[in-house]
Amino acid sequence: MNIDKNVKSILAILFIGLSLYICIKRILVLFVPFLLAGLLAVLFNPIVTFLERKWKVRRILGTFGMLFILGVVLIGLGRGIFLFFSKQIEMLRLNMPFYQEKLNEIIYSSCEWIDEYGKFPQGSSVEYMTATTQTFKTEVMSKAIPKLTTTSVNVIGNIFHIGMVLIIAVIATIFILKDYEDIKNYLAKSRAGEQIINSLHHFMGALGAYIKAELLIVTIDYVICTTSLYIVGSPYFYLWGIAIAVVDLLPILGVGFILWPFAIYEFVTDGWYYGTILLVTYFLCAFLRQYIEPRMVGKEIGLHPLISIMAMYIGFRLFGFVGFILGPVSILVGKEIYKIVVE
Repeated sequence: MNIDKNVKSILAILFIGLSLYICIKRILVLFVPFLLAGLLAVLFNPIVTFLERKWKVRRILGTFGMLFILGVVLIGLGRGIFLFFSKQIEMLRLNMPFYQEKLNEIIYSSCEWIDEYGKFPQGSSVEYMTATTQTFKTEVMSKAIPKLTTTSVNVIGNIFHIGMVLIIAVIATIFILKDYEDIKNYLAKSRAGEQIINSLHHFMGALGAYIKAELLIVTIDYVICTTSLYIVGSPYFYLWGIAIAVVDLLPILGVGFILWPFAIYEFVTDGWYYGTILLVTYFLCAFLRQYIEPRMVGKEIGLHPLISIMAMYIGFRLFGFVGFILGPVSILVGKEIYKIVVE
């Protein structure tokens, strides 16, 4: 009897996993506007309901008001972030000739060292480096223009697609909030609908906890990296701090993609103190990402740390960068479906 139950559970898990894979790979993209609308409706409903009961504001007007406030906040926040970082980007652009000159000095001194200790004719390494660089530039320029044209067309298409998704999501949010209670009551009439509502509540709570954990980890990453770059005297510590925090979200690259070149530069130029600080920063961020993150995410969403990191890795391998987020989310959805189907 127990064997039959175990076999049933294993088959159910395999079937749910395969179904989720097909849904994410083929079907999810079709429902993105409506999933976004559902999320906004769940977030806005308490406020819209409060306005309706306390101030007699019609639900549709409350919905328009909340969407308008959300749009203003997002636009204002985006504009503020753009203006803040554009100053550092402009400063970096103005100082680029200086950094290029410093890089050339390092390259030339390295080439001289290679000529001296390799017993090569003086200047041969520089000539080889110059010829290689020129060939690389020529190849890049010959391929850049066709790719630039293709990329421009793709970017325009993606902007149009995102605009359509947002418009449909806004319209769907208005319709859902307008009849929110009717939709909820309709679902609650059946046992299956009631289970769906309870599962959605559990899922939304776990999803919110997962997002909170990820945002906390990215914030800690940003604070650590920004502080370290400020200590080593980088004038672009805000810009590089956010860049490192974003890159650290990519499982393959991580903070070492940016911090290691900085550290190597400091060691090559005898900046042992600053190089050591950057290496310590790297190990702190790596420890946070590899050890603390699975435990924090697992604790927030009720998964064992090993399951959390497996879900992140498998999701990334199957779906790319987005799968890094969809992996744990799929586990949450699978758990709720398993409860409905099996338990």
